[in-house]
Amino acid sequence: MLPILERAEAALNSVDKNELNTLKSYQKVADPITMTMKVLCIIMKVEAIRKKEGIEMKEDYWETAKKKVLVNVDKLLKDVKSYDVQKISTIDTKTIEKVKTFLTVPEFDYEVVKRASSSAANLSLWIRAVIETYDAYLVVDPKQKELEQAETTLKQAESLLAEKKAVLKAVEDKIEALRKDFDDKNAEKENLQAKVDKCKVQLERAKKLIDGLAGEKLMWGKRAAELRESSKNVIGDVLLCSGIIAYLGAFPRAYREEAQTAWSELIQSKGIQQSSNFNLQNILSDAVTIGSWTNRFKLPNDSLSIDNAIMMQNSARYPLMIDPQIQANRWIREMEKSRKLLVIRPTQSANEYNFSLESAISYGFPVLFENVGEAIDPLFDSILSQKKIKQGGGWKMKVGDNFIDYSNDFKLYITT
Repeated sequence: MLPILERAEAALNSVDKNELNTLKSYQKVADPITMTMKVLCIIMKVEAIRKKEGIEMKEDYWETAKKKVLVNVDKLLKDVKSYDVQKISTIDTKTIEKVKTFLTVPEFDYEVVKRASSSAANLSLWIRAVIETYDAYLVVDPKQKELEQAETTLKQAESLLAEKKAVLKAVEDKIEALRKDFDDKNAEKENLQAKVDKCKVQLERAKKLIDGLAGEKLMWGKRAAELRESSKNVIGDVLLCSGIIAYLGAFPRAYREEAQTAWSELIQSKGIQQSSNFNLQNILSDAVTIGSWTNRFKLPNDSLSIDNAIMMQNSARYPLMIDPQIQANRWIREMEKSRKLLVIRPTQSANEYNFSLESAISYGFPVLFENVGEAIDPLFDSILSQKKIKQGGGWKMKVGDNFIDYSNDFKLYITT
């Protein structure tokens, strides 16, 4: 039976889905195609659409095929491929006999159908394979059941023999087990004694450790309470931080505070908790990082400058800094000096800073584009919009008309 189904599957694999999709757009097709679809509907239990012709209602199998069978060609092929021996054996005899009446009809002959449509012809081969498989099943199934009965009898005899052998083996094993149990108990006794000695040593060490940590108990308890309380405000705090970073970077302090107050009231009105003493520096940075910026990298030690630095470091977009006092420029130069910062200016030739940009993007160097005016070279458009594509195991970024290797370490800073 399996070779028959394998030939049927090969025929189905040759079905041209585009041809079937084209056929279903036709109002009328050749009779061999219509007959193939009729037999397919019968075997798949698809109820025929009936149309009125004159005073009679007649079954229109081509209309049925278009609306119920060919409406999704991929599903049709998946459904017919799911017909294995087990599924074919469940088809009722009445359906099989009805399908058999078409097998000798000239219009259902493979070559005749093929001249009308190769895909319909392959479906007709599948239908014939289903009938052949069903007939073969009727012959093979009784013999298969006889074989299964004989195998069951053999297994029962073998099981009885194995049972007697098992009784003998159980007696032998019990003697061996008693001997082994005696040895195990002696080994267990020695092992338990060793564990007792080890536990005594560990208890002594644990007591010393607990005594040493007693002074930390109050501090850790207080810290745990603070963390439990602050965890209630995480959603509101992160939501407010996201809004500040996304929208308020270009505005002065007064407008930022006004917007932050309005957003806080809106968040609380929605039933979302946030910190009563919300501060961007406490949420997205820490004292060590801020101290490093202000002491080592010469960032001005004022709240506005620190907030600007935090927004820049947490933004996915490349920052543009209006920098009349060259404070941001100096901070970036100091902070990125160890990462081989590349500095470019609009006064350089396009070829010169184009080469620097491509090297930085590919090898992950930071770039400072300083002294920019109101207009910027179109070369930067694709970089600022971060036009990247996944290729192979890495990323590529568009620079001008070309795509070059992109490193995640690349960073672009722009100052006026």
